[in-house]
Amino acid sequence: KVPYRDETGNVVGVVVFSVDLTERMKVEEALREARDTLESRVAERTRELATALTELRREMAERQRAEDRIGQQQSELAHLQRLRTVEGMTTQIAHEINQPLGAIANFASGLARRLRSESPDLDALATIAMQISQQAMRAAEVVRRLRDLVRKEESARKPCDVEQIV
Repeated sequence: KVPYRDETGNVVGVVVFSVDLTERMKVEEALREARDTLESRVAERTRELATALTELRREMAERQRAEDRIGQQQSELAHLQRLRTVEGMTTQIAHEINQPLGAIANFASGLARRLRSESPDLDALATIAMQISQQAMRAAEVVRRLRDLVRKEESARKPCDVEQIV
């Protein structure tokens, strides 16, 4: 409002300016409603994503447990395969062990016979004792390799010469 005055300064009227706020209020109300709708949709989507994340984490944990079980089963299978190999090789292993043990027994028997003689040849006796030692070490090596084979652990992989293996 602005007073309207005549030439003498007396107020003869009032000039009134007005602005119609109806449209602005409608726009503000529409914006509030849009914001509320958007916030509601964001909250709903956030809940959906939280649920999906929880499900994803559960599935990942389940998958990890399955992979752990598979690894454990593969380890068990490898161990069983090694045991099966040992079962198939039992006769050969018995032969490999009996051969040096039989040699030890024969060398020891010969050593005892020579020791009972009237003038034992010390060089020959030392040679026989060395042969007994070598055969005992051979038998021990067979047993060590057998233990390594049946031990329940991951197999060691290393490069090797195929010709030597054959």
